[in-house]
Amino acid sequence: MIPIAPRLILAVLLATGAGHLVRAAELPAPETMCLDAPKGLPSEPAWGYWKAAPTAWLSTHQQFLARTQQGNVDLVFLGDSITKGWKLAESTNWTDSTPPLQAVNYGIGGDTTRQIIWRINQGELDGIKPKLVVLMIGTNNLYADHNSGTNEQIVDGVKTILGLIREKSPDTRVLLLGVLPREKKFWCDRIVILNGLLAVLNDPGKVLFHDAGSKFLTADGEINKDLFTADLVHLNAAGYESLTATAKPLVKSLTH
Repeated sequence: MIPIAPRLILAVLLATGAGHLVRAAELPAPETMCLDAPKGLPSEPAWGYWKAAPTAWLSTHQQFLARTQQGNVDLVFLGDSITKGWKLAESTNWTDSTPPLQAVNYGIGGDTTRQIIWRINQGELDGIKPKLVVLMIGTNNLYADHNSGTNEQIVDGVKTILGLIREKSPDTRVLLLGVLPREKKFWCDRIVILNGLLAVLNDPGKVLFHDAGSKFLTADGEINKDLFTADLVHLNAAGYESLTATAKPLVKSLTH
């Protein structure tokens, strides 16, 4: 392992912080940034990481902070790599409103509920009052090396995120999208159960849960390979078209 020099992290912070730096006391030690986040429950915060480039994760978070400080944010997409790859999430073409909604994509690859909790606690939603947050998180919680926990504990992590959003902006609605199917039937079957538990978080007028999973499965419950890239986790262009077709009317109805 090659230690990350403290001055390198400081340079990244200064280059991207735009006046809002993460407090040093709340960051992990530089030499541990390329390790997994510390063990804990999905409802607890943890720093994020890209193992190959740990400072890049922090730089991305700082870019999100800088965008938040600019204000004028109506719609926030919050999640992991599936959200990150959802290019339309950065579009203003979600509704026919005038002026159009200003959307931001705050997806980071590899994130679990724990990293989302950390990011919100570190200011990504501070000072803005979006009409809607579209939240899709949890697929990376399904593996032991991402501090998985039980389905119930993953739901507790999502519940913690919803509570933080409510704390930051009480009038913001949340579109909570279910975890999408992945890889093989073993995971698809578990995700069906997980989404059944997430559905309990539906809260009329505040949180709308929607599971689009059936669109991504075949009739026998296997993953629909036509909608995924070769890893059977990330969506291809057709998969994102399907996800957008599902989400767009919901976004419109929740931001009227």
